[in-house]
Amino acid sequence: MKPLCLLAMLLLSATGQLFAQPAPYHVVFDITTSDTATHQRVIRWSKSIMKTYPDAKIEIVFTERHWIWWYKTDLQ
Repeated sequence: MKPLCLLAMLLLSATGQLFAQPAPYHVVFDITTSDTATHQRVIRWSKSIMKTYPDAKIEIVFTERHWIWWYKTDLQ
């Protein structure tokens, strides 16, 4: 009886995973340094995220004194 209950619970949990929808992936990077090496790192990270999650929405905000640069991946 116990193996049957265990099998039923396993099948029910596996069925729930099959119909689960992936959560949306949204990332915002706020960069406040003027170090260009840090800027390059963030761009590299965002490219790697986009390779892994093509539907991801990424925003990168470079803030430096009086200037704000803003990059969004979902521009259409």
